[in-house]
Amino acid sequence: MFGSILSAVEMYMLIDCDNFFVSCERLKHPEFNNTAVIVLGGHESCVVSRSNEVKELKIKVGEPYFKIKDLVDAFSIKIFEADIEEYSCISSRIMRLLRELDYGKLEIYSIDEAYIYIDFKIDKENLLNTATYIRNKILLSIGISVSIGIAKTKTLAKIATDIAKHNLSHVGYIDSIEKSQKLDIDIGSVWGIGYKTKKYLNKLGIYTIGNFLSLDEVKVVKSFNVNISKTYFELKGIDCIKERPKDNVHQTQMIRTFKKAITEKDEIRVILMKYIFNLSLKLRESGVGASEIKIYLATSRFKDNKIFSSSMKIELTNDFNYLMRSGDYLLSKLDLKRLLYKKIGVIFSGISTIRNNDIFSTDYNAKQIELQKSIDKLNKKWGRKSILPASIFF
Repeated sequence: MFGSILSAVEMYMLIDCDNFFVSCERLKHPEFNNTAVIVLGGHESCVVSRSNEVKELKIKVGEPYFKIKDLVDAFSIKIFEADIEEYSCISSRIMRLLRELDYGKLEIYSIDEAYIYIDFKIDKENLLNTATYIRNKILLSIGISVSIGIAKTKTLAKIATDIAKHNLSHVGYIDSIEKSQKLDIDIGSVWGIGYKTKKYLNKLGIYTIGNFLSLDEVKVVKSFNVNISKTYFELKGIDCIKERPKDNVHQTQMIRTFKKAITEKDEIRVILMKYIFNLSLKLRESGVGASEIKIYLATSRFKDNKIFSSSMKIELTNDFNYLMRSGDYLLSKLDLKRLLYKKIGVIFSGISTIRNNDIFSTDYNAKQIELQKSIDKLNKKWGRKSILPASIFF
């Protein structure tokens, strides 16, 4: 009884970016808006994102490139390599917009998904209109298409989002799974049911959501573990999955593998400095600093198979000037040979909150903070690579 009263006023809205990595690439390359597009995790690695045109060819996420190369050639599919740095920047803009719209408590679930928890009374029509407004706002402001699922629980909202992806409105609503007539959905496609759990349930004769929900509640609690039981009750419309606990972040990093090997130290330095600058922005956005920095270079494991790294303890900071000078010092310590470097990275460790009295200890620090705020504001508005310190290139 208590659950049914709450469900009348408490809903989850799941905002899911459509084919997110592909959408990001099309944002930069609109000439491919109506072309089949695949994003690979790296040079000739596995599929990580597909356009709808590619989905129709039955190419799955996780497929290695060599297995689909003939299809790529036959259908002139455009291939991109994932640029996580760029996708993260676009994701941050979307999440920031959702915060500004302020329709409820925001929980960022992944790079391309976020829940909005609505705990005030609103009828179905206004809820759908709100979802449509959010979708249009994101599309017009940022250029990314999203689908939005609305339901009483996170698990049902996931299913509603899948329904939304096949609607012209890109909005899906589930009041109850029974009323939605989705009882025939494969149990293995339900959020929270992994491959092993699916096999286990199949052995018990449970193949669909309908099979699962036909079980007695008491039997479910006695026979299954907590996670399966939660999924069962979530499908029943009872909210069981609260906000995920925030992990204690101890480090942040940016490491990239390159298609074409890099040999020149000056080019390596520019790449490292850009990584340090972008990571420092992430630190400032979170109000934290790093107390250790490490740089990392590696050649191809199929050729020289050499790894070079250097690290040092530093004062807790998120000041890009200080961090870049530290990176410069570490690079100067490395005795780099003229080799073919395929992987370059930066790792910040010892992450913790920065107190205001730590960063404003001198006039220089106060001016530097104001400079960083101005640069960050412009980069948030126009893109992370819009303004870069000249010291990166010299």
